[in-house]
Amino acid sequence: MIHSPRRASLLLVLIASVGMSCTIDLNPLQGLGVADAASPQDSRPPDVGTPDAAPDATLPDAMPPDATPPDAMPPRCGTPGLPCCSPLMDCSVGLCYRGVCASFGGAYSEAPECPRTCATPNPSVAGCSCPPGFANERIEGLLGRGCTLLESTPINIGLCTAGGLSFGDYSGYWLSASEDGACAAECTTPHPSTADCMCPDGLTSLSFELDVPSTCGDYRSGTITFCLDRSSPTVSFAGAYRWDNLIRTDCGSINPLTGSCACPVDAREIELPVTRNGQIIPPITVCIE
Repeated sequence: MIHSPRRASLLLVLIASVGMSCTIDLNPLQGLGVADAASPQDSRPPDVGTPDAAPDATLPDAMPPDATPPDAMPPRCGTPGLPCCSPLMDCSVGLCYRGVCASFGGAYSEAPECPRTCATPNPSVAGCSCPPGFANERIEGLLGRGCTLLESTPINIGLCTAGGLSFGDYSGYWLSASEDGACAAECTTPHPSTADCMCPDGLTSLSFELDVPSTCGDYRSGTITFCLDRSSPTVSFAGAYRWDNLIRTDCGSINPLTGSCACPVDAREIELPVTRNGQIIPPITVCIE
């Protein structure tokens, strides 16, 4: 290529002037722009990635803690129907019996007007009282067999239970008075769990007729019903039954645990000598292991 002498001279002058007056800024040539204080910094936030403190939601450690407070957790021992608590094998309610907390500690009957006030002792304590730890639920003012076999008198029945916390084989009782002439039916002692004269759902009702005190007259026919949880292992309450006649030839109310008027083998019997319609009838027999 042939260059014009004039153009060559101009190019030499330009190069010389640039070299004497300034230096060449290479930033624009590299695409970085002018680096001065007036230029804004890159406004994009730095890529810091996922913070180390943010747990992976799929990992077990990221699961929220159990919100149930410790006091609200269901007990695992120490209450009726559950094992006794180690190491002392104690129970918060009831007594430790065969390694399980018992909700029933027997029963008894009293005849206050008779020389022998304790008519039917509780075999668990050999007297008309309850073992330590059990609540003494007294049913007062009933009518039952008196000082002799052929007379009736006011009696009291004591049930040794775990109180309102009774559950397991024995799961409470209720007492009612039947309709009688001008007297309407009355739930005199409701079951603590249902607040009515009925057992909780799923439980077996063991009902027996007897004479109860009435707000409408002196006495009238009524019913006492024990609630039995047959799905629970038998710890202390082994059912109840009653014969239909005094000579005990016909079974009136069977024990569902035996299918007859009998207690299971090795269970002890407690006879509660109540009356029905003022008449002496076979007692209610409660079975206790």
